Amino acid sequence: MFGVNFLRNWVFPPKIFRIISLFASNIFLRPSHEVKQILNRNSVFIDKYKGKRCFVIGNGPSLNKVDLSKLNGEIIIVMNFFYLNSVLEKWQPTFYCVADP
Repeated sequence: MFGVNFLRNWVFPPKIFRIISLFASNIFLRPSHEVKQILNRNSVFIDKYKGKRCFVIGNGPSLNKVDLSKLNGEIIIVMNFFYLNSVLEKWQPTFYCVADP
């Protein structure tokens, strides 16, 4: 929606824009061969679940008060230490995302 010119002319001061541009061009716009291979393997997921709902579940003590069994059969992405949750005896999430270092 917003192009580079919009960002350069209206959002970021010139020096900040140059720093962002350098960072983006080195990291995001020129991925290494290894990164390209990983992204190509992920292409099987393009539109795979299009039109379906998805639930993203974090982890924490408050989840112990929620009946997660109602999500059985849904597309579910879980985070971090969710593998310790007892609901996994009833169903398995579609995807696990590990974000903690």
